[in-house]
Amino acid sequence: MLLRSVVYHILTLVNTTVPFLEKIDGDFVVELVKENGFNVKRHEIWTQDGYGLTLHQVINQSPSTRNSVILVHGLLACGGQWVVNGNKSLAFALSSVGYDVWILHHRGTSFSNKHKTRSYDDESYWNFSFEEMGLNDIPAAIDYVLKFANRTKLHVVGHSQGAAALLTGIILRPELNDKIISAYILNPAIFLHHLYEIPNEIVHDVVELSYKRKMFKSLLRSSLFRLLGQVVCEQPLVGIACTGFLADLFGGNSLQAENPQNLLRTYTKYVIDNASYKQMNHLVQVLDAKQFQRYDYGPKMNRKLYNGSLKPPPFDLSLIQIPLTIMYGTIDGLTSATDVKILINHIKNIEGIIKLPWNHLDVIHSKNADKWINSPVINSMNKYQTYY
Repeated sequence: MLLRSVVYHILTLVNTTVPFLEKIDGDFVVELVKENGFNVKRHEIWTQDGYGLTLHQVINQSPSTRNSVILVHGLLACGGQWVVNGNKSLAFALSSVGYDVWILHHRGTSFSNKHKTRSYDDESYWNFSFEEMGLNDIPAAIDYVLKFANRTKLHVVGHSQGAAALLTGIILRPELNDKIISAYILNPAIFLHHLYEIPNEIVHDVVELSYKRKMFKSLLRSSLFRLLGQVVCEQPLVGIACTGFLADLFGGNSLQAENPQNLLRTYTKYVIDNASYKQMNHLVQVLDAKQFQRYDYGPKMNRKLYNGSLKPPPFDLSLIQIPLTIMYGTIDGLTSATDVKILINHIKNIEGIIKLPWNHLDVIHSKNADKWINSPVINSMNKYQTYY
């Protein structure tokens, strides 16, 4: 109950304290990439439905000799999650061995906050879930990278909701099967039947809160929230408590944080970002319906959108034809091992299944990321030596 109450009140405070909303000065992804010895270029792209997105290209000192890779972040995060683990960050590991690395920031994040006709403050801007990300963001990023690199195929890595967006994109746009060499989904938020009790209760509370207060956006990229992580959680004992809070929320303490005291500070400064409440509501619908399905708009609208069906149809996972590697954690409280096994039974072309002793966030900060994540992903990609 205490954890639920804390999350509830933090979200209420952050999303109703408008003067504290942060305007990003500079580009911390560029700073982090350069600090780790790589060059970086920022690209702006536009989706078919008018959203402006940012891609960061990580550039090694030596020319890329291998195929392009797009990294797709999770819910309530931005692409910064791929560069906060020092030289153990997946983006740097891939670039170091010659891959052309691109970091996608989904719509709604502070890096991708533009639209051709809608303001970031308008409710209409925030009318999206992971379905629209899959339908529009993923294809736009893939097509841009392929054209820029003058290639025909690439690799994609997606974490959590990023995995859901990727698979959704392939299902709704099957032609993507011909543009992806292989994909890697880490802690995939696809089936959520067995979500742990604490995150289950919290995500329902959050969606209920959004309806009560008519909120359509969760602005966690704020000075107020950042202050919480950088000042409050920086105190020695409080810092350890904050790390314990994160561990409990996402499945359990796997002891993978290199510096537990500063973990929440790192997240609030570089990782946590804005999202729409429709994104969270879609995940709640998937959870409650016990199936990976399209967005439920209610019987009347569903009937118009889904060929007369009063209920949203499930996504047809049989349409995914690319080689797929699944990595999941044994103490992940959001995408449980049981739910990942359900997903495995729905996918035809599984290249590999890797089970690891981690929680939902260890993908981002694990001190064993080099051997648990980077090496398996790189070894798998290296099998596809053809330069597309």
